[in-house]
Amino acid sequence: MNYIVNIVLILCVTLASFSTSAQNWALPHISVANVRTNPSHSSELSTQVLMGTPLRVHDRISDGWYFVEMPDGYWGYVIDNSLTVTDDEYMKKWRDAPRVIVVSDREVKAYSGEKDNVTVSDLVQGDIMEGSIKNGKRRTEVTLPDGRTAWVDTKDVMSLDKWSRQNPDASLVVSTAAAVMGTPYLWGGLSSKGMDCSGLTKMCYYRNGLILMRDASQQALTGTEVNENDLKKGDLLFFGNMVTRRVNHVGIYIGDGIFIESAGRVRLNRLDAVDNFFFARRILGGGESKGITKVINHPWYFNQEN
Repeated sequence: MNYIVNIVLILCVTLASFSTSAQNWALPHISVANVRTNPSHSSELSTQVLMGTPLRVHDRISDGWYFVEMPDGYWGYVIDNSLTVTDDEYMKKWRDAPRVIVVSDREVKAYSGEKDNVTVSDLVQGDIMEGSIKNGKRRTEVTLPDGRTAWVDTKDVMSLDKWSRQNPDASLVVSTAAAVMGTPYLWGGLSSKGMDCSGLTKMCYYRNGLILMRDASQQALTGTEVNENDLKKGDLLFFGNMVTRRVNHVGIYIGDGIFIESAGRVRLNRLDAVDNFFFARRILGGGESKGITKVINHPWYFNQEN
């Protein structure tokens, strides 16, 4: 009898392990999920991920934390109550499903009905949900990653497929940054609720369908270096420690010697008012390169044809 019990227990453990190992993907189901450097709420906020961002699950830690990889190659820990964890089969279907992405510059809402104003979730620019836009409809029905159904104002979203095929535009980079002027600085922040310097630049280029690296020091290695006298709108400006020559800050050039940065808050600054400018990099115009990926070409967002 004990032998049979032991066999049953072994089979249960094996099946549980197989089930857990199959759950190797996750989608955040809240508007903005925090990513920590260690599996603890008191640990440093290293970055954030937006609703519907595909995450690769590499491990499940005790106390409900998942160790995940993000589409830009960044790693960190996310608490389980922010995620819907799933498998390869589901993600293949999700990548082919009609989806919408929030494009509004301001925080918006997902509502419980086509006509009511009962909030299901808040939403920020870049959040992704399943759904199809119907022409002439004031609201669009969507499904959040955890299966909740809701309605969003159609003017606030765009088809993910159409959005991902847009031609990157420097004016859109700058207008996205200008729309969040005054937003408080947040270390690790990556949304209109609060962002750090590289979070601002990453967010503005993501609005153009481009995935940049996460940190300023990483972004400084991408694109094409340009002379200070040849700066164009949308170029990234890098600053740092003049002794160590280490990059620790980035801003977006908007013209006439002025740039937008997140430093205390999202604000304007002038190149002639700072003494720690290093160099500039041009992201647009050179196509995809190391550290710059179009969402449409990223296999985590869309199934790629062989």
